[in-house]
Amino acid sequence: MGRSGARCARFNPRRETAIATRKESDVADDQADELPVVARVNIALVKESAKALVKLQNDTGLKKVDIVNRAIQLYEFIASELKDDRQVVVRGDDGHEVLVKIFM
Repeated sequence: MGRSGARCARFNPRRETAIATRKESDVADDQADELPVVARVNIALVKESAKALVKLQNDTGLKKVDIVNRAIQLYEFIASELKDDRQVVVRGDDGHEVLVKIFM
């Protein structure tokens, strides 16, 4: 605690960064209202997933923790959309659309 008795926020390099699609002002508001909840998970990746993680690190320059956090959030979003009977579609630059079949 600081001299005034208030808790001071400290920089934590392991803390997940905000989702890229959120506005900085929204993130600042959230940070002022509550401390982030953090959960640690120790996992073993299958060979294909480990290779994909390394490729994503090389392609994006992101840390493993950031890639895994984004992957989980994306998976939750897709699961929610599919639960609501929506479809996932990928559209190419030429406007051609492909329905992505995801089995949950």
